[in-house]
Amino acid sequence: MTELRKYPGLEAFALRMSGIENYTAKFGNSNTNDERMALKLGRTLVEFDSGTWEEPNLRNFKFNTVLWPYPQSTKGSMPIHVDHSMMMKNTKNSDAAFQLLRFITYSTEGNMARLSMYDSAHKNNYVLSSKFYFPVTSHPDVKAKFNSLKVSEEYQYMYDNISKCYRADIRKYMVDYQNVMVVA
Repeated sequence: MTELRKYPGLEAFALRMSGIENYTAKFGNSNTNDERMALKLGRTLVEFDSGTWEEPNLRNFKFNTVLWPYPQSTKGSMPIHVDHSMMMKNTKNSDAAFQLLRFITYSTEGNMARLSMYDSAHKNNYVLSSKFYFPVTSHPDVKAKFNSLKVSEEYQYMYDNISKCYRADIRKYMVDYQNVMVVA
């Protein structure tokens, strides 16, 4: 991405991180509270600070968009964004809390249940917060269930390579990481 960011106008996030004055000088002053202003205005080619969680927003653009994995120096090695689940140590029923946490995060049964919500047989039965759920397990049953669903080529590629991915959302758990992030 550092190499690609050398091409002016290819993307805007790095320029925004270098200072709002630089960003507005290049892309205008439409709605600077929106971090994706330049992309939404159609003034950049790509957006490097997005992921699958952004796909519902992409439908609101006035132009066609495609969500593809980040550029990779090693095929299949991509940044991955991970949400967190936890239980407090002072929970009243820690055994039951752990079993629920295990079920909804990494258990085979829980992953199968979550993926079944995306079956065509269950269309419109659930209010889903994202277009798709990516399990973080490669258990054979979960993998077979994922592969049985109709997913886009890019989603299939991402799941097939999940074991090669690395954490990219450091700002979630490293205090003040955003303040020290180096943007080339």
